[in-house]
Amino acid sequence: CIGPKTSDMMLEKDPSASPDSSTKKGNSYSKEQVMDIIKKAAKQYNIPEGTLLATAYMESPSFNHRAKSYTGARGVFQFIGKTGRAYGMRTDADFYDPNKNVDAGARLFIKNEKAVRGVTRRISPKNEYLIYVAHNQGQGGMRQIYSSARSGGRKKVSATVLKNMKAQGRIVRASMDKYPGNPAKGFLSHFSKKWRIVRRKF
Repeated sequence: CIGPKTSDMMLEKDPSASPDSSTKKGNSYSKEQVMDIIKKAAKQYNIPEGTLLATAYMESPSFNHRAKSYTGARGVFQFIGKTGRAYGMRTDADFYDPNKNVDAGARLFIKNEKAVRGVTRRISPKNEYLIYVAHNQGQGGMRQIYSSARSGGRKKVSATVLKNMKAQGRIVRASMDKYPGNPAKGFLSHFSKKWRIVRRKF
C-alpha cells in the first residue's frame, strides 16, 4: 500500500510496455492460454471471473505474460519486485511465468477486495473498479484517494500518493486537472470510466 505501507503499490504500466529479452528463454503462452490460467485462478479462489480478467486486462491489455513496464513491473499483473517477492516470486522467470504471476495476482485481488469492502461496505458494479485502484495504487493509496474524493477534496492525500497518482500519465493528470480542488475525484473518474469499458469485454 501507499502511505502507511508502500510495498503493495503497483504503478500502472506504460501502454508501450514491451517484452523483456530475458523471457525469451522461457515458455511462450498465447493470449487464450493466459486467459484460461486466469479463469482457473478465479475458480480456485472463488473470485468473479470477469472481475479478475478485467483487472489483468487493465494491467496487460493483450494478456502479455512477458510485458515489462518502464517502472520495472513485470508479467500479467505487472508486479513490482518487492510486492512480487512477498507473493513468492523470486526470479525473472517467476515474474514472467503466468501460472505464478496470476496466482499471486488472484491472492492480492482477495486482499484488495477486502480493503474496498472496508471503505464501501459492499462491492457493487459501480465501485468494483476500486479493486483495480487498490492494485494500481496500493490499498492504503486507494483508501486515501477514495476518502479525499468523498470529502470533496477537503481531506488531502499524502504527497507520495499524489505523486503516484500523477505518475499514471498525461491522460490521468488531465482528468485530475478538471477538478483542481479535488484531484482525487478526477483520478477516480478516469479509472471508473476505463474500468466500465474494459469490464464490458468480460
